[in-house]
Amino acid sequence: MDPVIVVGAGLAGSEAAWQIARRGVPVRLYEMRPQITTPAHRTSDCAELVCSNSLKSTDLSNAHGLLKAELQALGSLIVAEALAHRVPAGAALAVDREAFARSITSRLATHPGIEVVREEVRRIPPNGIVILAVLVLGLLVPVGTFTWPSFLITVGMFGAEHWDVRPDVMTLAKGITSGYLPMGAVVAAPWIAGQLTRFTAQLLLAIGQVSL
Repeated sequence: MDPVIVVGAGLAGSEAAWQIARRGVPVRLYEMRPQITTPAHRTSDCAELVCSNSLKSTDLSNAHGLLKAELQALGSLIVAEALAHRVPAGAALAVDREAFARSITSRLATHPGIEVVREEVRRIPPNGIVILAVLVLGLLVPVGTFTWPSFLITVGMFGAEHWDVRPDVMTLAKGITSGYLPMGAVVAAPWIAGQLTRFTAQLLLAIGQVSL
């Protein structure tokens, strides 16, 4: 079986690689650090939190808490590790960011179904399943070579526009009003949309059995 390619080992890419691998599908997870780093990152660890160490509220009365409950119901690596490395912060799920990222990096590296490749992906592989777990909204398009130092200008709204691909599934998320009102959407091809609708009904039943 050909591996699923996941580009980017941030929170989304790390979670995607873990969920795919735990279902018996091999994964090749690409992360450009430490070969190429960014001004925001301090380590080469996967799922490094570069802003706040808070993953926001666990209260089920708001969208942040409901999202975590959904993720926990699905066996989320990120939520499990966040809970394992939680630090006092009231109702917020704040973590020891270094221990959190270090543990996730170790679990990904030691999973038999995941190959972590420490190099930059300059072109999207033409065949197979590829997940681009990278910033695509307001994409910074490189000038000259596809490397971090050459990110200079913003062109288009989605990465797919720059890379000239038509994704089967695109997920969008943005926190507005300082993150207190998270908004998200999933855009999917018709043959996938029907399956997602059926899965949502099953997920809603599972949510009632989970508490944070």
